[in-house]
Amino acid sequence: RDLADFMEVGKTTVHEILTEDLQLRNVSAVWVPHTLSEEHKVARVNCAKQIRRIFHTEGMTSFCNKYVVEDETWVYLNNTGTKQNNRCWLGQGDHRPQVVRHSVGDPKTMLVVAFTPSKRFSVMSTAPKQTVDANRIVEFVRHTGDLWRSLRSRPIHLSEVMWQWDNARPHVAKSVQQHMESRGV
Repeated sequence: RDLADFMEVGKTTVHEILTEDLQLRNVSAVWVPHTLSEEHKVARVNCAKQIRRIFHTEGMTSFCNKYVVEDETWVYLNNTGTKQNNRCWLGQGDHRPQVVRHSVGDPKTMLVVAFTPSKRFSVMSTAPKQTVDANRIVEFVRHTGDLWRSLRSRPIHLSEVMWQWDNARPHVAKSVQQHMESRGV
């Protein structure tokens, strides 16, 4: 688009010159997920079957109120670009460029989010460079339970929800598992 505007020609013409005449291709960096073991694959399939069974038994509305997804992510406080920003045109023998990654020392905060399909959510952030441990997860679950129990429309108790998260160390810590079991989650 930028070239077409700059050269005052059509986008199709610019695309044909780049791809057919110059034999360039437009690529972006590819993220490769971690390889799962057979045990992890079986566990995921079993979890999906259980979720499907609950969905079919209790119905869509009930399921959307009870199904909670929680995860954490680092939010960088300075932006070094996105995957889209790293797009470029390459010739036939050219290699893909490397993606600009954040360094360990970049200022960041961890964001913890839990939500349901029925638009119920809870968010917590840490101080910059502070991570989430088992105590912070228990604190977040307590906060989420208090928040959702006090809602004016459709309050819900943690004992009524199905909480899904990954196998991050704080999630599988004994104190977290005991807290979740004591709440009937």
